[in-house]
This record gives sequence, structure tokens and C-alpha cells, in this order.
Amino acid sequence: MHNLNWSLLLQTRKNYLAVIEEFSINEVNTIPIGFNNNMIWNIGHIVATMDILFYKLNGLEPHLDAEFIEAYRKGTAPQSFVKAEVIDEIKKNLLAQPEWIKEDLKAGILPTQLAKPYTTSYNFELTTLEDIFNFNQVHEALHMGIVMSLRKFV
Repeated sequence: MHNLNWSLLLQTRKNYLAVIEEFSINEVNTIPIGFNNNMIWNIGHIVATMDILFYKLNGLEPHLDAEFIEAYRKGTAPQSFVKAEVIDEIKKNLLAQPEWIKEDLKAGILPTQLAKPYTTSYNFELTTLEDIFNFNQVHEALHMGIVMSLRKFV
């Protein structure tokens, strides 16, 4: 597990945080014509997905609230205007989440091997914790590209 590039993950998370700081609450909630989501949904989605990948796939209780995960999991879209309190929670979790995952890794809470392999919609099979970490990096980069596109239209 020593090969995990936490600095790249943290920089990606800081970049997401910078987007939230750069735009108004109305702008991050705007769904431009031709898109089916907005900047804040994409950012909430990467937070929810990381919890699902590291915890739910391993049969563990997620750190995040079940309602949050349900609102931002794969296959969802924005259902309502995201209020400031939820945005603040997303901002807090952007940087806190990698830290609690690191702590759970050190404590041996997260198994290094998945009990049952999982194939992502990206068609990549996850079998180890390292697979999950590496896929998460790709997933976050994919959604950063979407966020970068969305920001041009708000």
C-alpha cells in the first residue's frame, strides 16, 4: 500500500475546492443546456463514490450519511438546489475523506483484497485496495474534466 499517491489525490481535491470557492452558490448549482448535472453534483459525486469504493465494496459501513450517498451515487442527477450547508459539508469532506481513509488503512480496517471483485462502469475490475485507489484517481480526473467543461457555461 506504500505506492498509493496521496499527494496527487490531495491536489485533485484542492483543485475541486478551488472551483467551489471560485463560483457562487447559484453558479455551482447551474445545469447548462446540454448537460444533465452541475459542478456541485460532480464534486459531491466524487466524494460519495470514494466512500462507496473503499467502504461499501468491502462490506463496511460508509463514513458518509446514507442520504448523501444516495443523492450523489452513480446514476443520479441533481434533484434540487444544493444549499450552502451541504456545500460546506462537501468542502469539509473533500480534504477530510482521504485522511480518514489513510487512518483506516493504518488501523487495518480496510482489507487489501476485495471479497468479491467488482467491475466498474469504466470496465475496470477492482480486486484489491490498490485497484480501488488507482481507479478512484481516474474517476476523479474524469469528473474534473466535466467540471472544467461546466464552468465555461455558467
